Amino acid sequence: ETSASYTGYTGTYSMVVTNLGPDDHGGTAATGTSVTAAAAARAGEIQFTTDVDTFVFTAAANTVYRFSCTSAVSYDLCRLSAKNSSGVVVSSAYENSSTSVTFRAATAGTYSVEVSGDGYSVGSYSVTLVVVPDDHGDTPGTATGVTLGLSRASNLEFIGDVDYFSMTLVAGGAYTASTTGISTTITVYDPSLGQV
Repeated sequence: ETSASYTGYTGTYSMVVTNLGPDDHGGTAATGTSVTAAAAARAGEIQFTTDVDTFVFTAAANTVYRFSCTSAVSYDLCRLSAKNSSGVVVSSAYENSSTSVTFRAATAGTYSVEVSGDGYSVGSYSVTLVVVPDDHGDTPGTATGVTLGLSRASNLEFIGDVDYFSMTLVAGGAYTASTTGISTTITVYDPSLGQV
């Protein structure tokens, strides 16, 4: 069925139906394409406006992954939705010409990332998967030792990431802790892990 986009439109038009071939990547975790961390980029295409391409990989527990999507043909591709083995979304990003999701796999299992567009655009893209080292420990027991007065480069790799640092202080001394860069919250604990 073909009709006018707006009430009151009349006139002649042409229509063509083109065979796009089979869908290049399945749209679900069960039919998705397997990818491996640090492997070569994998090409894909949003072939029609509601197309969803799914990529799957086996994740190790407590490991941080970054899945990236890049498109040279459209600003409106590369909407990403990463899901754990239960199908729960663990990270997502809006469509853009270059987008990534970074997350920690809380448990081992098969994770999936869905790639889609804005519902109007089509085009090609490429994706990569890498393991991201966590630069500083996430618990007091894995804290990074720091030297007073020396700046330490740091990075919060994923949403929810926390970095712990440890240092030796003298009782009765006055100290200050500060950061530059993104806005952060600093919490100080005593040796018994009581909040100061």
